[in-house]
Amino acid sequence: MTARKGRHPQLQRALALLEHETQHHGQLIRYLYGLGIPRPESWQRQYALDHDGA
Repeated sequence: MTARKGRHPQLQRALALLEHETQHHGQLIRYLYGLGIPRPESWQRQYALDHDGA
């Protein structure tokens, strides 16, 4: 199912919010890697992160 422009504004907003939050996860993951802080196990699975190092 795709949300065409203007047809499902609530769905479009929900998808935009999810994409936005995923970007924040990516930013946090980058900083956690850099600082040597372990990432949450759920993120390890969800984003297929490696388990090496911190």
